[in-house]
Amino acid sequence: MTRVVVTGATGFVGRVVCRALSARDVHVIGGMRSPGSVEGALGFAELTPESSLESLCAGIAGADVVIHLAAAVHDMRGRTTTGDFLSVNRDYPLLLARAAVASKVRRFVFVSTIKVNGDGTKPGSAYSEASQVDPRGAYAESKWQAEQGLRELASSSELEILIVRPPLVYGPGVRANFRSLMRWVQRGVPLPFATLHNARSLVYVENLADLLVELALAPAPRAGASTYLVSDGEDLSTPELVRAIARALGVPPRLFPVPEVLLRQAASVLGRAEVAERLLGSLRVDSSLVRRDFGWTPPFSVAEGLQRTARWFERGA
Repeated sequence: MTRVVVTGATGFVGRVVCRALSARDVHVIGGMRSPGSVEGALGFAELTPESSLESLCAGIAGADVVIHLAAAVHDMRGRTTTGDFLSVNRDYPLLLARAAVASKVRRFVFVSTIKVNGDGTKPGSAYSEASQVDPRGAYAESKWQAEQGLRELASSSELEILIVRPPLVYGPGVRANFRSLMRWVQRGVPLPFATLHNARSLVYVENLADLLVELALAPAPRAGASTYLVSDGEDLSTPELVRAIARALGVPPRLFPVPEVLLRQAASVLGRAEVAERLLGSLRVDSSLVRRDFGWTPPFSVAEGLQRTARWFERGA
């Protein structure tokens, strides 16, 4: 039986990945800070950014694959320091990957972020694996530095490294801006996005988990390190997303028109320019390479993903 270690096993994505692996008859070891249980995981390993190389080797001993999800996530409130991001998002995965080499692990799957490519795309364009990188901020920079270090390690070892850059991930358990948007729509808050014509890629958490399982178990198309972008494959404008959320929640969308330039000016005055960009700007992802290399198709549409997210939200999330 294939043995897979999942770091960040108790997180938003990690829990879904553990269940998905278990459904494929994989022996799952949950990597977390303290002993606990996660649905689908048959064991526990104490894997933390503070762990020594020896401790990490012991924790992943006997594993065939490591899926690394643990991370210091993007911090909208500015409480996470640059040093925190580098310690957790760069130093930890690189040390864990060196432990994987020492422990004869076959493959290391690293979940990065589309923000390595940048904060947005121009109309009619989309990020692909061939796009230039343009990390903005400490979070994206720390992920990019980790990617570079992993590629160097792959070139000097037999460890297969697959890097995944997802855009915004949504689904049951989602927090932050997406959950706030759902709350606004449910409460009937009028939203000034009616005339926006942007386009943004998303990925439903079950779709991301399905891909990560595929990357862990399927033969790799090439040796060394490969990078893949992933999305649901259905890009939505902000008003389209609001309407889709409203349909899933069974409420009418309340949209009214305000010129984009005025929205951006107001957000700048209020110090919310970054949040505004996520609602007003475009960020499209071309995920065709991973679909070709692994024959992968997202099992859920955006509508299905939003319906499942809405059911969770309505239960009192």
